[in-house]
Amino acid sequence: MVICFVLAGTPVTGVGAQGADFVGQVQPTLPANELLLDQIRMALPATEIDALTVQTSMSLGTAEDLQQQLNQALTLAPDDAARSRVEGVLTHTQAALDALRLAQAEDNLDSARGRLDQARGEAQEGLDELRPFVQGLPAEAAPATDTGK
Repeated sequence: MVICFVLAGTPVTGVGAQGADFVGQVQPTLPANELLLDQIRMALPATEIDALTVQTSMSLGTAEDLQQQLNQALTLAPDDAARSRVEGVLTHTQAALDALRLAQAEDNLDSARGRLDQARGEAQEGLDELRPFVQGLPAEAAPATDTGK
C-alpha cells in the first residue's frame, strides 16, 4: 500500500524504489538551477559584447546540463503531480536556453543584455517552482548524508 499526501502542493509519497530514484535525480537540479541563475547574473553587467558572449556560453552549458537532468528526473517521476512540477521547470529552463542562444547570436550589447535578462527571468521562475518542491521531498527518500549514525 502506498500512502500519498499533498502538502502545500508538493506530493509526498511512500518511499519506493522509483520514488527514491526520482528524489536522487531531482535533488541535484536545485543547485544546478541556482548555478545557472548566478552565472546569468554575473554575465549581465558585462560592458563588452565579447565578454558577455563568453559568459553566456558558460550559462548555456549549465542550462543544457540542467535540462538533461530534468528530462531524466521526468522519466522517474512517481506521480502526475511530480511530473507536472518537473515539466513546469523544464518549460522555464527551455525558455532560458532559447534566450541564452539568442543572446549569443546578438551583435549589439544592449540587445544581448535584453536576451540575457529574459533568460534570467526564466531561470528565476524555474527556481521558484523547483526550490519548494525539492525542499518538500520526503527526507527518508533522500540519499543518506549523515555518516555519524
